Amino acid sequence: MIKIIEKFEKAATTVLIIMLLIVITVSIIELSVVIGKTLIAPPIFLIDINKLLDIFGFFMLIVVGIELIETMKVYYTEKSFKIVETVIMAAIIAVARKIIILDMKGLSSMTLIGIALILIALCIGYYILRKSGCNESEKDEKNKDNQ
Repeated sequence: MIKIIEKFEKAATTVLIIMLLIVITVSIIELSVVIGKTLIAPPIFLIDINKLLDIFGFFMLIVVGIELIETMKVYYTEKSFKIVETVIMAAIIAVARKIIILDMKGLSSMTLIGIALILIALCIGYYILRKSGCNESEKDEKNKDNQ
């Protein structure tokens, strides 16, 4: 029964990676079209700040997708603590994306403090994971270097 579940997990992960690759590819094409149209629209080669923030948001969304692929790849190949580190990194990038495209003028100070605390908590968690040595591949590399 365990082998069936493991095969199902592998198949589901493979399908998800393929679908994510398709979505990211289409998103890159769409971003290229948006940038191209923006650059050739009058005034030529000048981008409005709001449009620029939209483009940065789109760009960061693609980066989050790439991080998700990394997460899926790690899960598919290793099934170790490294996946936790990768998920936290994807979350940090997702929060950073939100911060980049955020209109700060319309937000309360408590909302900004909450976003800052979320980002700080994620960064501390990432730092602790990196320093704790939970990543077994790093331990293996250190052991090889010491020998």
